[in-house]
Amino acid sequence: MPNDARYALLYSDYETATVLRLPFEKFSIITVGLPLFAFLFCIVYSVVFHFETATYTHCQVFNILPSISAAIGNFSPQRQVWQMAIALHAVPRFSIAFVYLQHHQNVLYQHDQWMGAVACVLNVVENISLIILSFWTSSQYYRKYL
Repeated sequence: MPNDARYALLYSDYETATVLRLPFEKFSIITVGLPLFAFLFCIVYSVVFHFETATYTHCQVFNILPSISAAIGNFSPQRQVWQMAIALHAVPRFSIAFVYLQHHQNVLYQHDQWMGAVACVLNVVENISLIILSFWTSSQYYRKYL
């Protein structure tokens, strides 16, 4: 073997190769757009296919649009679309929470870093709460809530 031969595993550009390059602005628009479009789909689908049952109230008040919980949680295709959008939406939100935590640790003074940690914890709690409310609805598990 010649002296100038290099092993591909030792001297490769794999460590610095970019697999996917996505600007943060587009990443955030996609992340925010997932639940927005799922919500709009659920409202439109409920109005078109389940208008009477989605807008029904026990006090017989006429509604033009269904409530949010009726649109995203009570009917079959809408529930799955909403849950899939929230599941896909949760992963980037968790990663952004930890990226911001690292950013706050880099830019804040040592005695102020607790604020970045509190912000990260609150962001994670918010995301977990959204997941719980989306996957375990009160209408499905009504008896367990009593």
